[in-house]
Amino acid sequence: MYNSAARSAYYTLMFFFGLVALAIFLPAFACGGCFMGLRYGPQHQGCDKGDAARCMELGKLYESSGYYDSIEYTIFGSDDHAAIAYQRACNLGSLEGCSKFGWQVATYELTSHEADAVKSLGKACDAKDNDSCYLLGFMFGNGRGTARDPARAAALCAQSCDAGARNACYVLASFYARGLGVPGDKQKEIELLKRSCGDGYQPACECENDGHCDWERAALRYISSP
Repeated sequence: MYNSAARSAYYTLMFFFGLVALAIFLPAFACGGCFMGLRYGPQHQGCDKGDAARCMELGKLYESSGYYDSIEYTIFGSDDHAAIAYQRACNLGSLEGCSKFGWQVATYELTSHEADAVKSLGKACDAKDNDSCYLLGFMFGNGRGTARDPARAAALCAQSCDAGARNACYVLASFYARGLGVPGDKQKEIELLKRSCGDGYQPACECENDGHCDWERAALRYISSP
């Protein structure tokens, strides 16, 4: 009798503590790393005061936190803490912040930020930031945050390719191969593949040497982190 009552009290107590633990930790997991913010106090404070460098530092800390390799990501999906920090840096005049904001949005499909990413990337591209021009081409090519515009995407890829972005040259070759946004041109395709492969871009070399050209995948999906 005593043992049965004690066992019942024990299970009741454990159930109660389990509910308390859920109430404490589940919201933290659901917000995609809110507790991490407690570790980044100085960066948060500096960013809140308008320090672009601190915002960049904060974004990089969130980006390297390992969230996207965690069980929380599997359960709750993408987290926008790093993107928001980079967006704030962009708004404070950091071109790198604009590029990294766009990369976060494009890579992790942060759909609620896509329209803002297009604006930020446009601002940085106008200031001759090549990474931002390429990412902006990705957004136009895939209709992310804006109407799909293959011609604009091809022009932005050409701009990035001319500035030395080997992945942009490869993507532009795929546009000429399919007549997407530009007239189909086999000679242009070959020239761009040679240029991209010559700069060491492996997908372009596989396409040029082995004929393994996955143009559907090439359509602005090879995004290199800025």
